[in-house]
Amino acid sequence: MNKYFLLSGVAFFGAIMPMAAQAQSQAGNPPGSESVSVDSDIVVTARRREERLQTVPVAITAFSSEALKERSVTTFVDLQASTPSLAFQGAAGRRDTPSMSLRGQRTQDTQIVADASVAVYMDEVVLTPNQGINLGLFDLQNVQVLKGPQGTLFGRNSTGGAVLFTTAKPTDKLGAGITAHYGNYNEVQVQGYLNLPLSDTLRVRVAGNYLKNDGYAVVVGGTEAGHRLDSADQQSIRAIAAWEPFAGVKNTTTFEYDHSDGGGAAFVLTAVSPATTIRFFPGMLTALARQQARSVREVEASSPIHEKSRATLLVNTTEIELGEVKFKNIFGYRKMDYDINYDGDDSPLPVFYVQNPAHTKQFTDEMQFLGNALNGKMNWITGLYFFNQKGSDISLSNSFFGVNPNAPGYTGPVVNNTSFSGYVQQTTEVLPKLSLTTGFRFTVDRRRTKVVQYTSPIAGNPNKCQVLDDNGGAGIVQDRPERQRAPGGVTAVRPEFERPFEFCGNMHETCLVPRTIGRGGLTKS
Repeated sequence: MNKYFLLSGVAFFGAIMPMAAQAQSQAGNPPGSESVSVDSDIVVTARRREERLQTVPVAITAFSSEALKERSVTTFVDLQASTPSLAFQGAAGRRDTPSMSLRGQRTQDTQIVADASVAVYMDEVVLTPNQGINLGLFDLQNVQVLKGPQGTLFGRNSTGGAVLFTTAKPTDKLGAGITAHYGNYNEVQVQGYLNLPLSDTLRVRVAGNYLKNDGYAVVVGGTEAGHRLDSADQQSIRAIAAWEPFAGVKNTTTFEYDHSDGGGAAFVLTAVSPATTIRFFPGMLTALARQQARSVREVEASSPIHEKSRATLLVNTTEIELGEVKFKNIFGYRKMDYDINYDGDDSPLPVFYVQNPAHTKQFTDEMQFLGNALNGKMNWITGLYFFNQKGSDISLSNSFFGVNPNAPGYTGPVVNNTSFSGYVQQTTEVLPKLSLTTGFRFTVDRRRTKVVQYTSPIAGNPNKCQVLDDNGGAGIVQDRPERQRAPGGVTAVRPEFERPFEFCGNMHETCLVPRTIGRGGLTKS
């Protein structure tokens, strides 16, 4: 059995002056400042406890629900227009799978084997991998973008930062709301919510989002003629129940289902390199000439094009007041099915076609204890974290010449990842308006990966295939299952400990800054 075993430590050590913290209201922010907020009293959880934005000494851009509406932030990608140093770059044909960059830290690979350098959380549950997260944002209490390493409280892989989404919770007042808009390309978007206080101890909130448009491009030639590209067809629904059976005890359960059935991204054939043999493919140069005479909104294709995702999220948070100590348990479950098809040559010819289905299930559980000491001059948090993820990310594609598109080759990873960690952090007021923060995190990862590799069926026997060996050569002939494990595998053993802190020269903001590390890479064995 092939395993991945990594060991890492993380520490956070900083002294801060809250009065000079970077989290400020919008009115007090100069152009290009690190933090933006319409509501200076917005409550954030950047340090895993509820605090007013202005008192948090963290580089953070926070948006209240009102700020999101004013800026017309309706998708994940929309955040970059209002967040300094945050940028998105989509992978080939993947509108629902953005690759995020924060302060220059970005993970190119969006597959399940790669951890993003910018972690994404919904109600304190991490969403990984990134497939399917660029769906509609609706009925949120706030969005927080934390900049820089967040290793102690959010894990050692958050080298660039973290994006936290907090949903609007049920209240004790009956209420409802709905918004709708219509735009060009027949775009229709409807969002709404219903808040129901069922009793003194039980409250429920239901919200939904619907988005549909015709897309910006159309296939005018080839087998897919008439298909609309860059189109959206999204539906999301969320239900939250908040129950307080006893004084000091609160349980909140969130269920969300997201569905997207997009038309796929539009690619345009703009040139054929004279250095490649593709130019000799019958009809390729003629197809190029036709495309150059058309609008870029009209393309040709020879294979199905779409981007589909189904995601289910379940979060259960239990909070119990134990005198001066608060216990909090956060359980999370996420199931994601993602499928993308695109025509890699952007022509009506069967040259290159890719299909990439991905399926993941993840379970997380985090136990926290929070408290205060020294007459309120010290606050502390300690916790244990468990994460398990199973899934596959398989790429199916044909080759360039003479390959039957109905018999493609398969390659990709099947993984089983487990992580366990513990952490502690405290902040103590040393002098008036001067606090000292220290922390430590210990993480153990176990990663198992099997690489699926097999080629097209053997000539004359469609039920047999050749499994590739570790060197990429033809291996043994086996039955052609839907998924065939290749011989051999990869493993990595890399213990690492983090240097706890480093000095910087600005005493007015932060005199010691946090550091963190990403998980180790893979070595073949």
